[in-house]
Amino acid sequence: MRSKIRELTARSNGWSNTKRKEALKQYITGWVNYFKLAEMKMLMVETDEWYRRRLRMVFWKQWKRVRTRQANLSKLDIPKSKA
Repeated sequence: MRSKIRELTARSNGWSNTKRKEALKQYITGWVNYFKLAEMKMLMVETDEWYRRRLRMVFWKQWKRVRTRQANLSKLDIPKSKA
């Protein structure tokens, strides 16, 4: 699963964020529905943490300049002093 998510969140694939989001949603929904009867709560918690960190990496790499990072963090209601 992680290798496929790595492939979908690769920075070099040239996808827009909306296409990336849709592909990830489709893959994860299918994976969860296939394994929903299995005992996998802890696995999903760990995978979710890793997945969120991976998405943060993608966005952080897109915001190359300091001004862009500060502006986008401000849009997310993060105080300017922390941004």
